[in-house]
Amino acid sequence: MISVLLLFWSLAQNPAPDEFRQAFASAQALLEQGKTAEAATRLEQVVRGWPREPEPHFSLGVCYSQAGRISDAAASLRRYVTLDPKSADGHTVLGLLLTASGDLTAAQAELERALALDAGETEALKGLARVQNLRGDSKRALELLARLGPPAKLDGETRALVARTMFASGDNRGSAALLDGLLASEPASAPEIYVQAASAYLRLGRPEDAAGICERGLRIHPNSERLELFYAALPKETLLPRIFRRLAELKPRGDVQPSDLPELLALGRLLTDVEGARANGGIDTAEKLLERAVEVAPKDPAAWYNLGRCRVLLWKTEEAIPTLRKALELAPDPPMRVMALALIGEAAAYRLRSTGEDDPRADEAFRTSLELNRKLPTPLAEAAFEYYKYLVERSRPEAAAAVLAEIQHWEPFYAPALLEHAKVLGDQDQWRKAADEGEIVVRNTEDTQLLRSAHVFLARAYHVLGDTERSSLHMEWVKAHHTSTNAPGK
Repeated sequence: MISVLLLFWSLAQNPAPDEFRQAFASAQALLEQGKTAEAATRLEQVVRGWPREPEPHFSLGVCYSQAGRISDAAASLRRYVTLDPKSADGHTVLGLLLTASGDLTAAQAELERALALDAGETEALKGLARVQNLRGDSKRALELLARLGPPAKLDGETRALVARTMFASGDNRGSAALLDGLLASEPASAPEIYVQAASAYLRLGRPEDAAGICERGLRIHPNSERLELFYAALPKETLLPRIFRRLAELKPRGDVQPSDLPELLALGRLLTDVEGARANGGIDTAEKLLERAVEVAPKDPAAWYNLGRCRVLLWKTEEAIPTLRKALELAPDPPMRVMALALIGEAAAYRLRSTGEDDPRADEAFRTSLELNRKLPTPLAEAAFEYYKYLVERSRPEAAAAVLAEIQHWEPFYAPALLEHAKVLGDQDQWRKAADEGEIVVRNTEDTQLLRSAHVFLARAYHVLGDTERSSLHMEWVKAHHTSTNAPGK
């Protein structure tokens, strides 16, 4: 290693274009092979040897971005655009990174600079539209997206962005129609697209169509928690008859086959999550269904995980923990492992809530979950947020603040964490910033409980700021929705 460093030191003293190209090409080859960590190490050496060459800074930013190191990636791209200020691509990528980090003002400046250099820069147009959406200016976002051409001729990802922007502007019919076309041509679209389409139909007052879209999506993405939880949050008068019809169609216990596993898991999860289904013994039925799932597939980690999750919600903590540990023994994928450990932490924390006695299993499970979560390409904010809530309950404000900051670093617009941060700003008497963050929560959540909390908070924030008109508007929303059904939690 020392000899390598000495080599780069000597090259830095006597720059040689051929040697630079050879070193950079070697690093680029590693990046193209998917060896991101090795490529980053090599590129760090290259930028130390030739700090005035712009290209290695760009590639290093790509490496850092793929590793989830967004602030380091942005710093590398800043150096790149300093060395090559006329690069529209550089300003675009920097703008996208700044958006991901939550710095919307700086992101907008970079994306506008990219468009000034190249008015046809597609990614800059889409990125700037996303920024405007986050700021609540869907009209401006649609104007930007219109420059890309007719929606029907755009790729699936861009059509979804146009549809999301139409939805934000109140054009639910147009959003639903565009997404219908997208799902017809690309049925393997991401779960988020199905949720988006179902949301548009729900706003149009067509819950049966929303439920049908969710069911189509769940057949393609049976393990999508987000899609399933959205489905579970549909109006119970629509959802319950559909669930119980499916339940009646299940074969008798003695005739259950491995092929029944997907339906057993789906119905078990729905009976666990749907508010109306949980009542009157629904969650007990869920436990029985998931026990059957474990019987037909004893080596399936998803079966054990969902049974453990159900038992956590039933407060059967001493049964839930070994069930979840069984799921862990069966080597689930890393995201399920992170969630299973967080659930073990949650189950162990019930002892604290019910008896006031500490359970060391809670802190151990949450810490292990967080450590594994940090290693995921896309960390799971919801798992870490459970740890944050536990730390708040344990009156450990410094540790809680650190976890909250980490969640926001991973996912700056994760609504539960953003609302918590807004409350922190309010406690610090920074009510204007707190209100701005609260407004972002309102625009970016589908969770009814969280939405209600955000409106209550904003009513207070605007009252403190002396803006009685806005405060009243938020209180009116709260009063108008006081009978709404609860949205799903975990």
